[in-house]
Amino acid sequence: MKILFIDPQSSSNLAQYDYLLLKGIKHKIIYCCNISYDADQLEFVDYRFVFKYNRYRNNICRGYSYIISLLKVFRIIVKESPDVIHIQWIKLWLFDFLFLSIIKSIFNLKVVYTAHNVLPHDSESRYMSKMKRYYHKVDSIITHTQVSKKELIELFSLHEVKINVIPHGLFQFGGDKRKLAETKSSIISELNLENKLVFSVLGFQNKYKGIDLVKKVWKYLSKFDYFQNIQLIIIGKNDKIDFSDILRYKNVFIREDFVSSVDFQAYLEISNVLLLPYIKISQSGVLLSAIGSEIPFVVSDAGGLSEPLSIADVGWCIGKANFDNLLNCVVQIITTPSDIEKKKNNIQGWEKLQKYYSWDSISKKTVDVYFA
Repeated sequence: MKILFIDPQSSSNLAQYDYLLLKGIKHKIIYCCNISYDADQLEFVDYRFVFKYNRYRNNICRGYSYIISLLKVFRIIVKESPDVIHIQWIKLWLFDFLFLSIIKSIFNLKVVYTAHNVLPHDSESRYMSKMKRYYHKVDSIITHTQVSKKELIELFSLHEVKINVIPHGLFQFGGDKRKLAETKSSIISELNLENKLVFSVLGFQNKYKGIDLVKKVWKYLSKFDYFQNIQLIIIGKNDKIDFSDILRYKNVFIREDFVSSVDFQAYLEISNVLLLPYIKISQSGVLLSAIGSEIPFVVSDAGGLSEPLSIADVGWCIGKANFDNLLNCVVQIITTPSDIEKKKNNIQGWEKLQKYYSWDSISKKTVDVYFA
C-alpha cells in the first residue's frame, strides 16, 4: 500500500505528532509537509516539503502560496498514484474543498481526514455548513475521543461507521536531559519557587481555553493568606488576553511568546498542577504532554478532556468551565495538597494511560482505517 500523508501545518508539536504516528506505519509513505518541519526524519518516509505559506506575513501571499502547494500535491498524486490519502489539517476551506472534490472525482482512491477539532477554534457556527460538506466528501474520519465522535454524528448527520475513534498519542520529550535540568533549576531560582505550590497554564493563550476564568480565580484568592504560598505561571503566545489586572501580584509570572521544547518541558515539569479549564475543545496537546510527563491536571468536561480521568485518577474534573467550579477545585487542592502527591504517585494509573495512548497502538489502528 502506498500512502500520501498531507499536513500543511507540520511544525513543532504537529510535526512531532506526525513523526510518532508515521513511525509505526510500515508502508510506503509520501509525506507532504511544511518547510518548517522540525521533528526527526524517518528513513522509510519520502519527505516532500511543499507547504511554504508560513514564510509570508501578508495574507494574500500566504493564500497564494498555499494554493500553489495544493497544486504541487496534485502533481504528486498524478505521478505517484497512492492508494490512500490521509489529510491532517486544512487551512483555506474553499481551496481545500475544491482540491478534495477534484481528487475524488478523478482518482479511485480512499481519502481519510483526521478531525483534530470538530470545528475550527472560535469559528462558532460560521463553518458548520462548510465542514459538513467536507466531512461528507471524505471516505473516513478519524477523531480522538468518543465525545468528538458524538458531536460529529449529531452536528453533521454523519453515519457512525464512517467515524473512527483513535486517541491522540502522548507527547514525550527527548533531548538534552542536562540542559533540561539546568533550565528547571534556573526557573525555580528565578521565580523563587522553593516550597511553593505551582499552578501552570501552558500553550497558546486564548479565551476558549478558559484563561479569563483563571484570572478571576487568582484575583479572588488574593484575599487570603495562603495566596502567598502559591504561584501561577502562564506561558504561551497571547491572543488578545489582557493580563494587566493580575500582573501586580508577585506570585504571577507571564511569558507571552512561543517557547522552545526544552523551556516548555521545564515549565511543565516544575508544575504541581496544570490548569486546563477549557470552554470548548476537542482534544488538547498540552493535556497529553502533561500525561506524558505525569503531571496532575485540572480539566473541564469540554470535548474529551475528562476521558483520561475515566482511566486513571490522576487529576480533577471541574465539570462545566465556570468561575465557581474552578475556584472550588483550586481551593480544594490548596487546602489538601496531599491529594496532589496521591495523584502524582498513582504509578498504576499513569501506566494505564501510557498504554492507552501508546503510539504503536495508534499507528496500527490508523492502518486498519486505511484497509477498511
